[in-house]
Amino acid sequence: MKRKNIALIGKGNWGKIIKNKLAKITNIKFVAGKNYKEKNYNDIDWVFILTPDYSHKKIIDFLFKKKINIFCEKPLVRSYLRSKEIYNKADSRKQKIYISDILNYIKIKKKPKKENIIFRQKKGEYNTKEILYRLAYHDFYLNYKYLNFSKTRIVKIFKNKKLKINIINNKYSFNFIYNLKNSKKIHTYNSKQIVKKEDPLLKMLYTILYKKVNYKENRKVSMFALKFIEKIINN
Repeated sequence: MKRKNIALIGKGNWGKIIKNKLAKITNIKFVAGKNYKEKNYNDIDWVFILTPDYSHKKIIDFLFKKKINIFCEKPLVRSYLRSKEIYNKADSRKQKIYISDILNYIKIKKKPKKENIIFRQKKGEYNTKEILYRLAYHDFYLNYKYLNFSKTRIVKIFKNKKLKINIINNKYSFNFIYNLKNSKKIHTYNSKQIVKKEDPLLKMLYTILYKKVNYKENRKVSMFALKFIEKIINN
């Protein structure tokens, strides 16, 4: 296997985690911070954007000029319409964009019931929007097939650092519960822990770089998650 030449933009904790994974399967040419515009992008196959989402569009616009494939941490941006504009621009330039969808690389025996409960617990100081974009985003794209109905009733309650979202359509009922009061990390689907027996992060990165991936599907679910979050916020 010929290793891909890649670059990373972002020096935070998550950036360091991804860097350690990529070091096993790629040639890392450089890791940049705010000085990313000063770097040499010649012979770079992929750039990994690992910065806060408010900076994504500015970095992507710069990389469009370089005609390099882009991996971006979720969300692409916090706007469905703006994400659509970015994808259209990428299509016109024939550049690939892949948004992190790590839960799709975990083997989960997911059999939706009429009523479903997704529970996630971790310590945090997030408000409703931060919970939706940082945590619920993953659960929405994971359940895309069961949430993507035209008629949907949504009830959300945020109280005492706990967000509850009840979503009902003509086939399913979902209760998404996010508790930020306890430091013990828990993530369950209908009372069953989402177990990471493999290394889903490394598996995702390797697949994107060296195997055939469905970019259209990745785009579909990432844009659905953004649109669904906006629907909840405006509800």
